Amino acid sequence: MKKAYRLLPLLVIGMLLASAGVAFAAVTINVTTTTDKASYAPGEVVAVNALAKYISGGAPVTTVKSATITIKNPSGTTVVNGATMTNAGSGNFKYNYTTASNAPAGNWTISAVITDTKRGTGTGAGAFAVATGGGGGTTHSALLWSGYPSNCRGCHASQFSAMYGALHYQWQSAAPDNTNKPGTQQGKMTNAMNAYCINILGNWTTCGKCHTGRGALPVVTGSPTTTQLDNIDCLVCHNEAYQLARVRLTDGTMGPPAGTAQATLDGYVRNIAKPTRANCLKCHAYAGGGDAVKRGDISAVQGTTSDGNFDVHMATSRGNLKCQACHAFVNHKVTGKGSDLESTDAASEVKCATTLCHPTRVNGGHATTAINSHIAHVACQTCHIPVYGKVATEVSRDWRTSVVNGTGWKPEEVKGSNLTPTYKWWNRKTFNYLKGDAATLNATTGAYEMEKLQGGVTGDTTNKIYPFKYKVAYQPMRTTGSILVALDTNEYLNVSGGYAAAVTKGMFNMGFATTDPYTTVKTDTYQLLNHTIPDAQSTGGTLVCASCHEASTGGAGTKMALKTMGYAMKAPLATICTQCHGSRNWKGYASGHSGHVTSRKFDCSWCHNFSRPERGGTLP
Repeated sequence: MKKAYRLLPLLVIGMLLASAGVAFAAVTINVTTTTDKASYAPGEVVAVNALAKYISGGAPVTTVKSATITIKNPSGTTVVNGATMTNAGSGNFKYNYTTASNAPAGNWTISAVITDTKRGTGTGAGAFAVATGGGGGTTHSALLWSGYPSNCRGCHASQFSAMYGALHYQWQSAAPDNTNKPGTQQGKMTNAMNAYCINILGNWTTCGKCHTGRGALPVVTGSPTTTQLDNIDCLVCHNEAYQLARVRLTDGTMGPPAGTAQATLDGYVRNIAKPTRANCLKCHAYAGGGDAVKRGDISAVQGTTSDGNFDVHMATSRGNLKCQACHAFVNHKVTGKGSDLESTDAASEVKCATTLCHPTRVNGGHATTAINSHIAHVACQTCHIPVYGKVATEVSRDWRTSVVNGTGWKPEEVKGSNLTPTYKWWNRKTFNYLKGDAATLNATTGAYEMEKLQGGVTGDTTNKIYPFKYKVAYQPMRTTGSILVALDTNEYLNVSGGYAAAVTKGMFNMGFATTDPYTTVKTDTYQLLNHTIPDAQSTGGTLVCASCHEASTGGAGTKMALKTMGYAMKAPLATICTQCHGSRNWKGYASGHSGHVTSRKFDCSWCHNFSRPERGGTLP
């Protein structure tokens, strides 16, 4: 009797709960919880599936009272609390969870609870991993070199697809700012020509060393095969040590040198990071055949320098910016363009005055009013890059004369240091020469034009004065049709160093007869300068008024020949002055320009052959 009395309270409680509609669910369901992948990058979607089957008999659970999911991050914080899963039929219940862009790395846990209409229940636990932003998370620690790059693609399939179509892989893209055939795909993989290595035709062995692939030529397709995707070399950008070590192997592939230790190889795929300056500079600083040879404002020094006067943006003691701080990547497509580059990967442009970079300069912001009046038609780089070639850069290349270069040859070159830029009007559009076209001779320079900058002193504010590196070359041209020949640089650089043999092979590669007559012509190119901006507060860090205009003591500015850039007077001074008054003695730029433009607010067209309506001056 004493035991019965002890049970009575429990029976009463059970009856009360039953009368209140509360039931005890029996564990009758087996739940298996899985995800579509084992590891995810921040921002990816985790597809969860819970398969519910009855423990007795194994039949799938098809009708339920509830199906909920709870997800916790590595620190145990609940990020999804009892959310409803979707009944996909046949016992499958699904839920998609998008990890945040700053999702913490580590192992995440899942708990799915399935309750049927008869209050049978089951709980299934699952887990997945999140890697750190840009890679390097816990999921990389066990990777092996032998699985590369498919082990990357297993977790980053969307990134592989994006990279496959990007300019860094395809080496060609749309060229909306190239006025020569703007509707076509253009780039060094196909029709681009330059005054350095001219074109890759016949020499993928050498030129392809900087390609972000593993050796094979990229194939243009919207449906790449697994083999084609696995030609993408992620580590070129995501592991600095790998990029610096990578070479062309004897079988034609790209990778670490033969004999590299296994621990080092495994370390390449385990130590993943966002691109460093060294990753970018391995190719971009050494383009054209050596450090600083090609661009004139990019060199290996920018990878490590602490000198703010060498490059205030990249110096480790100053901005210490990575390249992608300005050249932002969107789905692996890079922002930025130049005057001599046909392809444009991303539509947006790199700009100096933004809310993120130099916000006080968005609408002027300079302490000197006269400077603010210039920014509509003078690019930031013009005043802030007083010299280029801080590391000696090539200004002339002559393919007719070869010189020994290690185990091969290179064309004779002339280099220069600390050079004054060439200043030209440019509206961000260029007529770029393309392979197979007839070349155009510029009678003023005596050179055939690789680039013809569009724009001038007249027009809207897309027309601005920019600084350029000016470079010439002496290269072959097929006499018939005035077509520049893409000489076979493999023959020249790696086989014989012979100009005639390289031209003959180049003719064959282009589909011409090897006996077609050719001549050597001078070509020129204008390359936009954007880098090696010094500290503006340092001596000589920027141009000053007298660099371009007449100094107050008289005499022309030393940097720009403004009169040849469209600023010449439209008539003799005596004629111009008598538009308003009798002839006067010109007192120099500072006084004369201030009195007429700043004080009286006359439009430029009073004295010149162009107008500046944005200034709101009076018109004749």
